[in-house]
Amino acid sequence: MCRCQNLALQDPTTETFAAAAEAYDRWNKLASIEEKFFRQKSCVRWLGAGDRNTVFFHQAVQTRTSRNIIKRLVNGAGETLTKMSDIKREAVQHF
Repeated sequence: MCRCQNLALQDPTTETFAAAAEAYDRWNKLASIEEKFFRQKSCVRWLGAGDRNTVFFHQAVQTRTSRNIIKRLVNGAGETLTKMSDIKREAVQHF
């Protein structure tokens, strides 16, 4: 793909840009397949070890929890709030 992109930049013709676009489409399709593979692999691992009371299970829960927490919030005045009490107060005032 990089070779096609470099060629398209060095020799900007319709054919070179079409080849670069085709290479990108091919790369995008392969990246999508790879992503699906790793997602399925993760699901298999979860099914094998996830429901047992293991370190893996607790790390998965902790990771999910850390992603679901609001750690900072920018209010209407443009100030960044980082204290949980300030974030809670701003959320209540906003809604």
